[in-house]
Amino acid sequence: MVKRRFLAAREDLVGGVSSIAKDRHLTLYGVVNEALQQVIRVEAMKRTLNEVVDEYMVVKTAKETGSIIVAEELLHPIVEKAYAREREPILKAWYEQGLWYGKIFPTQFPNQDPLRVLEKVMQTLIWGTSDLAVSRERDGPVLRCIGPRFSQAYTVLLATFLEGMIHAQGYQTMNKDVSRGVILITFSRK
Repeated sequence: MVKRRFLAAREDLVGGVSSIAKDRHLTLYGVVNEALQQVIRVEAMKRTLNEVVDEYMVVKTAKETGSIIVAEELLHPIVEKAYAREREPILKAWYEQGLWYGKIFPTQFPNQDPLRVLEKVMQTLIWGTSDLAVSRERDGPVLRCIGPRFSQAYTVLLATFLEGMIHAQGYQTMNKDVSRGVILITFSRK
């Protein structure tokens, strides 16, 4: 027989979990144990429950708004060819998509700082980076992205996309340094 222990919790949270149990036709005991099992799993991944839920929301929103996951080995050759043939229309499309992401994602996290949300989105959706951060400096945000496997064309397009994301929050580009695998952009308020 499994021993039981009692946990103290806020009344409003117990009420919410009780409603979930009732809606799912489960016992409160079962729902609480399932939740605690997931907390233990998350801890084993060296993450917080908030991080896991926020990353899930980013991926869910990306999926629902038309994003897909494509292997680098498939994407990069296509990007290279398209960029070589039609540089300006491709740059425009990546920038406009960045603007759209910069508008849509902060609405999914309404009580959070939009720049922190965009940083979280970038870190979740842009793979292959060894460093990706948006820091707040005195004059405005600074975006840093390092991708050792990025080609020159992909780096330029990604920089344009990221620039669009930050522009959507009312910032303008002050300085932009982009070379193969390295993006450093400084922004200020418009």
